[in-house]
Amino acid sequence: MIAVGPVCAGELRDLGLDPLVPDRSRLGPMIRVLTERLASQAQRGQAPMAAGLSIRGSVIESDGTRIELSDKEAALVAALSRRSGTVVSRAALLEAVWDRNTSAHTVDVTVALLRRRLGNLAGLVETVPRRGYRWNNQRV
Repeated sequence: MIAVGPVCAGELRDLGLDPLVPDRSRLGPMIRVLTERLASQAQRGQAPMAAGLSIRGSVIESDGTRIELSDKEAALVAALSRRSGTVVSRAALLEAVWDRNTSAHTVDVTVALLRRRLGNLAGLVETVPRRGYRWNNQRV
């Protein structure tokens, strides 16, 4: 969350949020602060990754192995890894990756294809029966 200045930041804090605020209340400094924050998150990976594992866009690398994902698989990995260790429902994954008119079965099929592509890293995507899926770095 980012606010362009102290007035907007105050309103967001009143809502219980902790906004990022630039030193000057101008659009340029706001964009600079935001890009710096995003760059730092990309460098450390938003979710803690297992040793030797990195995710960059649609590519997963692990101990010298490079796995290229389809767009939907990459979006699915992003949605799961952002909430690493937390169960993400099929409905939440549908909303994050597809549109509302897509069947929940599509999530299951895409997870199966993703696991096949991941090979020995398939344990990263854990099924939680009747609840959804979880990104699990501990299973690598």
